[in-house]
Amino acid sequence: MAKFLHRRNGTYYFHKKIYDPTKQKTLFIRKTLNTKCYNSAKTLASLINYKICRYLELGKIMTKEEIEEITFQYLSRAIEEYDDLEDLRHETNTISIRGNTYEGSTEKAIISKLNDFKAIDEKRDFDEVKKIVDEEIIPRCGIEPSLLKELQKKKMFYWKMFKYEIELLASDLSRYNEYSANNVLIQQEKLYPSNTPVIIEEPKTLNIKEDNNFNDVEKENKEVPEFDILISKISQYLSVRRGISDKSIKSYIGSYIVINETFPHKRIDEITLQDLEYLEDIVIHLPKNRKKGKLTRELPILEQVDFVKKVLEERDNDIYDEKYEDLETLSADTINNYFDRIKFFISFCSEKYQFKNPFNKLVMESFRVNKDASLDKFPLSDDDIKIIFNEFDYLNKKLFFTLKNNPLKVYGIFFTLFLGMRPSEIGQLMVTDLKTTTNKDDETIYYLEVSKEDTSKKKTLATQKKTKTRYSKRKLPLTKIFLEDLKFLDFVEHRKANNHEFIFIDKEIEEKKLKEAIKNNVRRCEDTFNSRIKKFSNEIEDLDKKSYYSLRHSFANKIKMVPETLRDKRGESLMGHTRNNSELFNRYGNKYFEPDFLYEILETVEYGELNLEKFTEQIERLF
Repeated sequence: MAKFLHRRNGTYYFHKKIYDPTKQKTLFIRKTLNTKCYNSAKTLASLINYKICRYLELGKIMTKEEIEEITFQYLSRAIEEYDDLEDLRHETNTISIRGNTYEGSTEKAIISKLNDFKAIDEKRDFDEVKKIVDEEIIPRCGIEPSLLKELQKKKMFYWKMFKYEIELLASDLSRYNEYSANNVLIQQEKLYPSNTPVIIEEPKTLNIKEDNNFNDVEKENKEVPEFDILISKISQYLSVRRGISDKSIKSYIGSYIVINETFPHKRIDEITLQDLEYLEDIVIHLPKNRKKGKLTRELPILEQVDFVKKVLEERDNDIYDEKYEDLETLSADTINNYFDRIKFFISFCSEKYQFKNPFNKLVMESFRVNKDASLDKFPLSDDDIKIIFNEFDYLNKKLFFTLKNNPLKVYGIFFTLFLGMRPSEIGQLMVTDLKTTTNKDDETIYYLEVSKEDTSKKKTLATQKKTKTRYSKRKLPLTKIFLEDLKFLDFVEHRKANNHEFIFIDKEIEEKKLKEAIKNNVRRCEDTFNSRIKKFSNEIEDLDKKSYYSLRHSFANKIKMVPETLRDKRGESLMGHTRNNSELFNRYGNKYFEPDFLYEILETVEYGELNLEKFTEQIERLF
């Protein structure tokens, strides 16, 4: 309907030429839509044009009053930005993509802004959040200046303001569909019935991805039972359907019980969104070891939280009491676990007992701190890596034993250092993931295909692999270090000759236990590395921030030094990453993500002087 829209001084008008058969002349309809919002104007233009056409089919011309009635009825129901403060929000949400401008209340602009804010939320970058609140949100919040001055001293104020902005955007997005043109057309048809039959398409629904898949939950329509019975039901589900150990289930229950402690007189289906916000505050202020610590173990949960808040407030005012010096709140990772488990529990109960889930996924989400090694590990320097290769016993005097019994511990280090692969990606490699292609000179390039697909084409193995994100799928060429020094092609042929499907998992393992075997093999690889590196506290700086995952950061630092990795985004492909709103993919249809274009980047990766002769010698002994 954009062709019927015109804008003057920011306000939209409807313009349309029609032919009046009764007067045998062309008429020009011009009507202000009383809105500066493009989304509302577009919908209104659609409505008015629809009704004008219906009237013309009946040989009638709509009157000015009838058009004004449509506008009034719509604006009384739809999203509308009435004042200057909302105009500011509309302005800050307006975006430009490839030369096209999408105004702040359009679906594309809202989704873009929401995705940007969620990405910032996940990074936990307070400086970025503070800047957005100060520059975008506060100017239109209407808070008294004197009160604002006090509020701006507290970090929590900024997080809460940012959180509600995310919720506001999500609300806009949900209402966008509710007030879409098709939905309003249906309402208008009820207001202005016509004898002329018209087919109106069903309104489109937003494709919202659920966090949890509960397709395997047995639904029950009876009344929601007591909390103890719910705990029993979810424990059984986690054990039987999800295969979670009794030890892990016990730790989950500790999180679930917080719900009942906070709301002892409410059934789970009576908990509201406001209750969840309150619960969020409770979890954030829970004391560490609350059921064991002398100061808190005798107190009910709400008194524990009040006690903690009081101590924290005193500390903010530089008042410290020695008897409270050991009192701490839960770590960020533990808070994250509580939020995830509470959300899972409520969603499970909602699915099982068929009540409306009050859990807006943005609640609690905005205070999550993702337990992501990529955010808290430092890269290893060339000197660190030299120490590792010279001093780790399983890379020296026990090298052959390690290669024979658990080769992932050796090859895994090289794959992460020189290809940037995640340990989980290495652990699930199949012999059929090793493939070939050719470059422009018709030379053979060997590469590994990182994907969750079962390249062996055996249906029984199809569920054993996974990728971290959809961008993790990539093709990684093998450089000279793998072909010549590490004899990787010979190693894979050796595995094939012994009828192994996986490069690092033996055929003797039952297929139903493969996923667990892969997970354990990767864990052993990481744990062995991490336990050995702890012994070098005097030689390696910032040791507490370095682990196996630091090898991947070392790789990232190396490829950042190559200009092409940033210019054409090959670096993102090598890492299996993408930036927010990045337009990289389809990767497999883009030449810059093919092995021959990635090869030249990988050939530049070096780590000082590493003597690989001993590896070549011991690997050849295997064959």
